Amino acid sequence: MSNPIQTATIIAGDIDADGSPYWSWRAPCDVTIIGIYLIGGTAVERHATSYHRSTAANRGVDNLRNTNIATRDTLIAADPLPDDWDNIAIGIPWELTLEDAIYLEISEGEVIRITATENGAAYGDIADATYQINYINGNGVGHSCILND
Repeated sequence: MSNPIQTATIIAGDIDADGSPYWSWRAPCDVTIIGIYLIGGTAVERHATSYHRSTAANRGVDNLRNTNIATRDTLIAADPLPDDWDNIAIGIPWELTLEDAIYLEISEGEVIRITATENGAAYGDIADATYQINYINGNGVGHSCILND
C-alpha cells in the first residue's frame, strides 16, 4: 500500500518581505516533508545584491527550536546555473531547496514556520502568495498515522 502525498496550503496573501513576515503550519501527525513551494502573483528576477528569500524552519512543539528544513532565494550565486534558475515567475511553483533527509522528518505537533525576507527595498515583495507543503504521513520505520477516514 502506497503512502499518498498530502498537501498543506498556506495562503500568505500579499507579502511585504521587508518586515520578515512568517506563516506557521502544525504537523497533524508524524510526517516526512517532500517539497515546499512558493506560488506568487509577482515575478522576481534573480539579482546580484537584491533578493527575495523564503526559509522554512522546524520550530518544534514549544517554538524553541529553529532547525532549517528548506530555503531558496533569488540572489545570483557564483555557480553555473542558468540565468533564470532562481527567478520567481507568476503562478509557477518555485521550489525551496530541502535540507538533509534527517531534518525533513517532522513529529506530530511540531510547527513549521515559513519566513519571507528581502534585501533591497520592496524587491522581495510578492502579491497573492501561497506556500504549499507536500508531505507523506509517517516518518522513520513504523511511524505512521491515520487521519480521519
